Amino acid sequence: MKLMMMCCLLYQLKDLVEVVVRELVNTQHSITHDELLRAKTQLQSMLLMNLESRPIVFEDVGRQVLANGHRLSPQHYYELIGQLPPIAAAL
Repeated sequence: MKLMMMCCLLYQLKDLVEVVVRELVNTQHSITHDELLRAKTQLQSMLLMNLESRPIVFEDVGRQVLANGHRLSPQHYYELIGQLPPIAAAL
């Protein structure tokens, strides 16, 4: 199940619906190589930027230890994102 959440001011509702419909229609088409590279880079950047604050790092450690019994380094996830093949992105 996939979930999509949106919010906007009431006077922007028409614009929001147009953007959402356009993006949903675009999901029918395959992802270009440039789009995949851009998405990977953005995800890697977000991963590293989110771990810049000490409380977030502590939360990350706790979540991973509770879920997996151990913690994997941010570098591990950074490399996994970089190795993501185009076929996996289309799923």
